[in-house]
Amino acid sequence: MEAEGRTKKMTEKGRSYEMEKCCSSFRKTYLQWKENARGIRLRLREHCSIEMLEDLKFRIQEQAEMLQGIVERLHRIGALQPDVVQKMDTCNELTLSLIEMIDERIEEAVQVDDDEKENTPDFVYKSDVHLRLPKKNNPSVFGDSLSSGS
Repeated sequence: MEAEGRTKKMTEKGRSYEMEKCCSSFRKTYLQWKENARGIRLRLREHCSIEMLEDLKFRIQEQAEMLQGIVERLHRIGALQPDVVQKMDTCNELTLSLIEMIDERIEEAVQVDDDEKENTPDFVYKSDVHLRLPKKNNPSVFGDSLSSGS
């Protein structure tokens, strides 16, 4: 019989291996989340059906929850690394702003008639995305540049 109250403790080597495995899993999942978030931002610039918006919302929430689970495992194993904390903060912040945008678009889609949706120009959606997302999270594709008036 086993004694009650006895718990297994990981060895230092086992903890190191588990930490490495979790960090690798976090990096892969974070890159997937990042690509998904980028794709959602691009998709939100266009007209989307309610079903598409709900699917986008579900996907981004699901990936953010997966990342949160990995971070919790990392926290149980040992101290979190600063880059993991920073990436998770970015993930949470951007996920919340994307979900808010999607929720607003769903509300608008429910309220607006089909005829009005077809007549809404694309630039309205594009400018909406740029206004809501901070510039640091929405960098230029051309990199940093300075311009001066003529």
